[in-house]
Amino acid sequence: MSMNQNPWNRPLPLEVVLGGEKRFTRPLPDPTQSWVVIGGADPAAALRVKSRFANHLDEISLQARYCEGLLEGNSPGNFPQPPTLDQMSWDWIEYHYQPLRDLEVEVINWVPDPRVICGKHTIQNNGSQTREITLELTCQDEMGIPGIHLATETFQGRLILSGRSNRQNLLLFLAGSRNLPAAPSNQLTATSTLEPMGRTEIRWILICCDSDCEMHKYLDAVIKLDWEGEIARRKIALSSQLQIKTGNADRDFSLAFSQRQARLILHQQILQAENGLKRDFPLRPFPAWQLYLALAPLETPPLEQLLRTACGENLEEGPSFPIAAELLWQAQKAGVSPDLLQKFLPAVEGNLQAWFSILHDKDQDGIPEEPGGNLFQLDRYNPQDNSYGIDPYQNDETLETPGLAALLHNEICQLEKLREMAPGPLEFSKRKKKLEEFILDSWQDDESRFQTRDYRTHLSKKGYSVPGPIQNGWNILRLKLPYPSRLILQVPRASDNHLPGDLRVALQGTDWQGRYRIEVLDSRNILRSENGGWGATETLFSELDYCVVVGLEGTQNINLVTHGADRQDLSLTLPLWFTDLPPEIGERMITTSLAESADFWSAYGLKSYPLPGNSPVQLPLNLLVCQGLIKSGHCRQAGDLFKRWTDVISLNLAQTGRLYSSWESKTGTSRGKGNLLESTLPIGLLLELLGVRFLVSGNLILEERDPVLFPVQLIYRGTEITLEEKETLVCRPGGDMITLPRGKKAVIQL
Repeated sequence: MSMNQNPWNRPLPLEVVLGGEKRFTRPLPDPTQSWVVIGGADPAAALRVKSRFANHLDEISLQARYCEGLLEGNSPGNFPQPPTLDQMSWDWIEYHYQPLRDLEVEVINWVPDPRVICGKHTIQNNGSQTREITLELTCQDEMGIPGIHLATETFQGRLILSGRSNRQNLLLFLAGSRNLPAAPSNQLTATSTLEPMGRTEIRWILICCDSDCEMHKYLDAVIKLDWEGEIARRKIALSSQLQIKTGNADRDFSLAFSQRQARLILHQQILQAENGLKRDFPLRPFPAWQLYLALAPLETPPLEQLLRTACGENLEEGPSFPIAAELLWQAQKAGVSPDLLQKFLPAVEGNLQAWFSILHDKDQDGIPEEPGGNLFQLDRYNPQDNSYGIDPYQNDETLETPGLAALLHNEICQLEKLREMAPGPLEFSKRKKKLEEFILDSWQDDESRFQTRDYRTHLSKKGYSVPGPIQNGWNILRLKLPYPSRLILQVPRASDNHLPGDLRVALQGTDWQGRYRIEVLDSRNILRSENGGWGATETLFSELDYCVVVGLEGTQNINLVTHGADRQDLSLTLPLWFTDLPPEIGERMITTSLAESADFWSAYGLKSYPLPGNSPVQLPLNLLVCQGLIKSGHCRQAGDLFKRWTDVISLNLAQTGRLYSSWESKTGTSRGKGNLLESTLPIGLLLELLGVRFLVSGNLILEERDPVLFPVQLIYRGTEITLEEKETLVCRPGGDMITLPRGKKAVIQL
């Protein structure tokens, strides 16, 4: 395998979102404002740039078209060469194509500010005749039609277009050999005469902002920028970031695409923090941990901003996913100053303390219940209709789970280590002992797996179905349920494939505290899926006397079930985070749950559910399991898991132009929305598997670790590190070469 392949050399992706650093002093109305370069199967689509806003639908696009002869040219669908990506980062992209025969165009789009995008087109005539080439730029609304009306005006002796879309003010500037308004509205053209092998350059600027009085100031400032210097600075910044080469160009592209996507998300988070928009913060500790892994190695300034957003005062608003101390510990291992980390310890300790409050540990036994709302962000599985997406555990706060306990135990351990550097009031030793006992007690030796339990009875019970059928009218049941539980209402679709429009179900019985209760569910309480409807009671029934049903059609009936306290999903393998887990238990659990052909194994990663159906594979929970495998010393299994992710993510990226965080376990087909934070790849876990640790001081540490992934080449700040099976080669910028046995610890100055 050649390590010299260029991962960027491929067709332009379906869409590439570009952001920018805030350059102008005026506040941003929408810190997530971005620009989208549209690619895809149609070559003409590569010439379209959209403005996108997160808080409202107000997309405008700029369509570019080349013509030969004044306003006469080929159909865009007849491009001799479709666009090819050259390279890109989070705030710029470079690609080339042939819009006309023997006409080569190199395009760089870059974003000097979130409200501005610039285009530089370098055009070369590869033909044998002198040619007159025209570039047309046309503004359109989000539907692709000229619904925006822009007026022509003069700026510094040149014609520009300005006007307003639904919510934003627009301005378009085009510089070229000749600049003429075209007959259609919302259009500017630039025409150049090119001799054989002649080259020319055309530049344009599109501004989309909230104040027309600022647009001309922005335009003047951007025109005066050193464009070549700005572009060169961005290319240098890209070359100084970590580059990874595995010998597989598709895999390398996925890793590089993920890095630029993560950097875009980080800068949008920074802009939100600067604007003080706390209501828009999606960056809680768990996504911050994912972002940290995706951006490794991260320099001190952005790392400090990341920690401040995820582990600062925002953390005190309520208990968050228990991984903030792990994030701080990873930052400490990267060489971040203990004085800086100490600033965040009170908020992290407060978050941990909140988990043990009576709100989240209702029986005060030292084992917090997993909160309702899907802590691990799983697509819940319905065994009754073999579908996903409806959560029968929604709002259920009755389960004590070994996965949550293991993460809380890890948080206490990491805080203890952090407090060794910065002593302070930390009193969690008794709680840590309680968590240890619960994790070990939840191990089911006869089934070789962990088990959840009900917080009141401390029992693990399987689900139960109320005998039926249950139809319209009074249904006399007189049942004593095996254990107190919420009741799940299942409504199959009628023969004509629709759900009842006005369904009412009244349940009467005794709750778990001996009180007689009547609870009514109607169509407003029922969640709808492809195969039927689901609803759940708030009451935990111990006895069920009657069920009164109104609104079923024909021979329709409903089912009543309990989900039980023995929930089985991939989070049951998270006790791998428990550092004192007996090795024999860890080995048996991996064999029965994670190894090839085991309950959760699939060719595309670990399934969310141990079922023969097409359970989804979800990257966020897979990341947690992979980190647990590394912590427990099972790096080979973690490396195999990482390769399976990257292979399926590379396949979906090639097919759709997007990264996804969820896919089908049988086919690898992507699910959900693409290019979100949770879909970024964990570069930090890859480095940990390789035994490579970059410090913020500039040093490189090679850890003592058996080779898992090889060959892999890392390029960082001019230094090349090639990890082979038996040796590691380090080549410095000056050409000096160091050869070390693979797995030998070493500290190298970069």
